[in-house]
Amino acid sequence: MTDALVAEWIKIRTTATTLYCLGVALASVVLSTLLTFGMVSSYDGRDAAGRATFTGTPMEEVTMLVAHLCLGVLGVLAISSEYTSGMIRTSFIAMPSRRVVFLAKSTIVACVVFVAAQAVIFGTFFLSRLVVGDRAIPDYRTGVDDRAATLFAMGLTAVVVALVGLGLAAIFRSAVAAIAGIALLVYVFPIAAGNIPEPLGPKIDALSMRSLALQIGGDVPDAVLSPAAALAVLAAYVVVAIGIATYLIGRRDA
Repeated sequence: MTDALVAEWIKIRTTATTLYCLGVALASVVLSTLLTFGMVSSYDGRDAAGRATFTGTPMEEVTMLVAHLCLGVLGVLAISSEYTSGMIRTSFIAMPSRRVVFLAKSTIVACVVFVAAQAVIFGTFFLSRLVVGDRAIPDYRTGVDDRAATLFAMGLTAVVVALVGLGLAAIFRSAVAAIAGIALLVYVFPIAAGNIPEPLGPKIDALSMRSLALQIGGDVPDAVLSPAAALAVLAAYVVVAIGIATYLIGRRDA
């Protein structure tokens, strides 16, 4: 297993697409900072009454969506590029246990994405709060101690999206199909759930990535799921995607 981990680490850090995906994810921190300046400018241009009713979306929730896409694509390309180039056959020849190779790849992808996602989410949080300063903008007065669990969970959901992308790419052997699956999970699913009438709509939406992160952090009043249950659902996404992919990789030709 150690040899497989080392090999997968070398692959992922020497692949150009990894740098591109990580670069775009980290660039989202810069973008969110610019958006925060725009929000602050709008706040400062209002009178006292306007400021009293002013609201702003926490920028870490914006960058979370960008991170989901960029890091999810990283997970997809971690294996789809090997199928495209034929490198996957070389990997399986060098390491005959295909399932060990795939699980090693999953572990490395998870570790890389975890570090990148936490850097993006926490970086956005601190920079946006620095720009807002002492302005009384709702959702920007919460300290990191009160928000840490949610921020951590937001980064964790990016890991789940990346692993689901990796699993889908291994199952379908298609980057397009896997990326489409990620888009459905991250963007289409919560929008569709939001258009379903109560009481079913909120219960379905509670299973979306954003809602799971907020429920894990305890940021949702009258949450559908407890933090532990939300974490279990998050883990179930990974178990299903990686479990099916691992089974199929061990049974079919490369």
